[in-house]
Amino acid sequence: MKHVVYTKKGMWKFYYDSHLGICFYEPNGITPMILFESGLEDFSVACDTDSSIYLLCQDDKNSIWLFLFDNKKWTRQCIFESKSLVPYKKQFQTIIINGWLNAFYTIKHGSKYMLIHHILNNEDTPNVIEQSDEPFIFTVFADNNFNLHCLYKKESLGEKIYNWANKSWCNFLPLAEVFGDIVYLCAISDTENKTHFTYCSQVKHDYSVCYGNNSGVQELMCGISVNPKPVVFYYEKFYILFRLGGRLLKTYSEKPDEGFLKPTYYFPGSFSAHSLFKISCPENLSNYGIYTNEIYGTEIRPDRFDASIIGEKLNGIDFSLPVIPKQQPFEIEKYVGSSAPFENKDESPE
Repeated sequence: MKHVVYTKKGMWKFYYDSHLGICFYEPNGITPMILFESGLEDFSVACDTDSSIYLLCQDDKNSIWLFLFDNKKWTRQCIFESKSLVPYKKQFQTIIINGWLNAFYTIKHGSKYMLIHHILNNEDTPNVIEQSDEPFIFTVFADNNFNLHCLYKKESLGEKIYNWANKSWCNFLPLAEVFGDIVYLCAISDTENKTHFTYCSQVKHDYSVCYGNNSGVQELMCGISVNPKPVVFYYEKFYILFRLGGRLLKTYSEKPDEGFLKPTYYFPGSFSAHSLFKISCPENLSNYGIYTNEIYGTEIRPDRFDASIIGEKLNGIDFSLPVIPKQQPFEIEKYVGSSAPFENKDESPE
């Protein structure tokens, strides 16, 4: 997966090259820069409110590295030096909450796989969220209350929620029974902090695309021959995009509990290939009515990115400007109805 990072100085792109390692394009740049020759394809990028960029990855010796761009220069730090020199996929995911860099990844320990939560710019030790005999497929997202959600399959597909105020994880909350193996997973939280997810399940050589929330699961398409990697996002309505035969399909719904439309081919006006991108920026995209973690998009040239559906809105945001606070409507009728009658105690009786 490629990464697009919007900062106050412009847009960055990060990607993996099998010959060069982890590379990037600077804002308005057309010449690729090499960040980490020993870096592997498994990495994650996040941006804070000051436009500092964090990149978490592993090298070809199985050690974990954290890179930081402080708006002036890059620095790096090895945060885990592995005794085993054979790298494996750790599924790095990073998310910044209130200035704290939260990292999620998986680690092998003996015969067990451990799902880890680690606040990297804190002195706290890594926290084991879950253990399993099988590799984890998981995704992480935040709700409007800055609580973290980690969605993964245990006996069923469910989530654990990290209450940011209490700094603690809740017990596993089952959401849906899943038939087959989950091979791709994507989720968001909406305006009401309700979890919406889509996943690809595999049974033998057949793949299916499903959508779900805490009300149940809907199968959108089945009998697919390769992993379609579905993503869910919200912009005026709920959308699901996925690949089929080299083309991008879309479906949408204003009320997901009532079902999604039959998937159709997405025609954006360009025949450029769509790739999957992770988006990070110095403020919450929910301030602009966009709820997304991953999105398909095209890049006609290195200094441009056009996200599917939300591209025009996203490219129109100037992240160098201060955030306009949301206005809270004053419900005058409700106030008047609940107010006590005014009494003038200084008024003399007739």
